[in-house]
Amino acid sequence: MKRTSSKIRIIHRENRNHLLDDLSFKIRECHKCIDGDRACGFGDPISGIVLIGQSLHRCCRETPRQQIPFIGPMHVDSGDVLFKAIEEAGRRVEDLWITNIVKCHPNSNAPNKVEWVDSCFSFLERELAIIKPEYIICLGKQAKDGLLTHLSSPKRKVGEMFRRVLIPLIDEQVFEAKLVSITHPSWAMRNGDETTRSWIKEFRDLLRSLPPANFD
Repeated sequence: MKRTSSKIRIIHRENRNHLLDDLSFKIRECHKCIDGDRACGFGDPISGIVLIGQSLHRCCRETPRQQIPFIGPMHVDSGDVLFKAIEEAGRRVEDLWITNIVKCHPNSNAPNKVEWVDSCFSFLERELAIIKPEYIICLGKQAKDGLLTHLSSPKRKVGEMFRRVLIPLIDEQVFEAKLVSITHPSWAMRNGDETTRSWIKEFRDLLRSLPPANFD
C-alpha cells in the first residue's frame, strides 16, 4: 500500500512551514537598506503557485502588527482587487503563496531601487527554493524585471507567455518553474472601474488555466 496523498501533503506543508518560519525571522531582523516594516510571504507553501508583488504598501503598515502583503486597513485597495479575482477563479487566497520581491516598505511608496531588489533577492530566492512552485505570477513590471534579471537562464524566452526559469536550490541543484507576468492590480485601479473589471477577468482566467500542485 502506498502513502496516501493526504499524508504527503501534510508532510510537505509542515516541512516547508518550518523552513519559512526561520526565513521570516531572518527577514524581520534584516537592516541592509530600509529601516522599517518587513515581511515574508503568506499562504499555502504547497499550493504550487506563487504570486510576487513589488513591496509592502503603506496600507500594510497601517494594519498593526501584520505587515502582510496586500493586506491593508478596511478600505478598498489593490489587495481587494487581487483577492476578488482569486475568488472568482474558484480558489481561496490562503491556498496560494503571496509575497513580494522587496520585503520592506519603501518610504512614500517609492518604486523599488535596484539595490533594494539586490539586497532582498536572496530572501526571495530562498523562499522559492522552499516552496518549489510550478507557476510564478509576477504582479507588475518591477517584480517581473527584478526576477528575470536575477534568474536569467538560457532556457528563458521573453516572448513566451509562460517563460521557464530555473530556481537554485541549496544543494546547487535547480528546479524549473513556469513564469507569467500581469500588470499590478493597483495599475488597474488607477485606470478606472472598467480597467479594474477587465484586470479581474484576465487574472481570473489565468488562474483557472493553472492546475493544482502535484506531489508524488
